[in-house]
Amino acid sequence: MALLCACAAAQTAPPTNAGVPAAKSDQQSEPIDVTKMLAAQLAPPNSSPERVVATVEGMKITAGELHQFYSGLPSNVQFYYGQNRKEFVERYALVRKLAAAATAAKLDQQTPYKEQLEAARINILMQAQIDSLSNKELVRDEEQQTYYKEHPDEFTQARVSGIFVAASNKDAKAKAAAMIQKLRAGEDFAKFAKENSEDKPSAERGGDLGYLAKNGNYPPAAKKAIFALKPGEISEPVELETGQWVFRMEEIITKNYDSVKDDIFQNLKQKALVAWMDKARQSVSVKVEDEAYFKVAQPSPDGTVMIPLKKQD
Repeated sequence: MALLCACAAAQTAPPTNAGVPAAKSDQQSEPIDVTKMLAAQLAPPNSSPERVVATVEGMKITAGELHQFYSGLPSNVQFYYGQNRKEFVERYALVRKLAAAATAAKLDQQTPYKEQLEAARINILMQAQIDSLSNKELVRDEEQQTYYKEHPDEFTQARVSGIFVAASNKDAKAKAAAMIQKLRAGEDFAKFAKENSEDKPSAERGGDLGYLAKNGNYPPAAKKAIFALKPGEISEPVELETGQWVFRMEEIITKNYDSVKDDIFQNLKQKALVAWMDKARQSVSVKVEDEAYFKVAQPSPDGTVMIPLKKQD
């Protein structure tokens, strides 16, 4: 009997410009987990934990018991159950009844259920330990401010416009250089980009590439050329694998501390957790007693499996 229902949503990333990654504006927000949000709205209402909300086959079910069980479910299953709370109660009672029957039959002491229960217990306790550490105050405000001061590149962005000349053009670099002369002589950059840039997405926006982070993941040659410019300046031709780019710096900004302190907190917190996990891993002592047990059989050229033989003395 299927007791769980899963649903998924796929998101498609926007296409990148030719050789330059799609920029992310400060106005863009993180994707919203709609299923999680709806599940929260459909959750059983807060009530006195002792309040009896249903009786199924003589089994009294309290609001606290129901909410505790509900909270342990994945958000997609919460959403499914939350759409019909009465059905949720009935299924919860069924789950409890079947689990009790299994316990009475001592199935929890039989293979493979005994091992599966122990594996689940170990994993839950491991996650509980990680969650416990994660919920502690691992990062002080002074640490966050120090990090902000010592890593300015992470919070510096440039709004950039560009014109692209594909490498397939004959004398692409010379063509880009001729464009630069016209632009520096006073040609309107946005209009010129619309008419001449071969990167269609940005050309339609008058060459606007949006905001590019100083520590962003895009070609170093482009990054070096862009951040060498002052607002209003136009670069020399920048040769990338796909062709030549001409960049103009529109503005350069450094995000203020208040707007990024939460991100810094999460970043430092994650680093602290990773450091703790590495220390825990290093503290585990494992001595292999039987090397042969861990050897993996290698396939031979004809596809058969060759099992390593123990060398004779």
